[in-house]
Amino acid sequence: MGFLHYGGEVFPLDDRTLVHLQIAIYEARAGGREFYVTWPISRDSGSGRLSAWLTPGIPVLFEYEGSRVPRINRAWVEKLAHSAMTGTGLVVTPEPF
Repeated sequence: MGFLHYGGEVFPLDDRTLVHLQIAIYEARAGGREFYVTWPISRDSGSGRLSAWLTPGIPVLFEYEGSRVPRINRAWVEKLAHSAMTGTGLVVTPEPF
């Protein structure tokens, strides 16, 4: 389990999702773009979803529990990064296989 730190808040996400989100956010923020990122909340935390407005003026920190970088699924990264360009923003979706 890793953590996304943003705007003084800390959000738990599994390491595999987090690394793909990190790469997609990096790609989507190129050129100073701003967008929403939305991810599901686990049932243990009450279900639902969270959204955050990502702006270049606020640093984002990705904290990982594991020491190994998972194998990157390029198709997932591209799907996530592309969604950042839409009106709904970057929506964390299940990994495509």
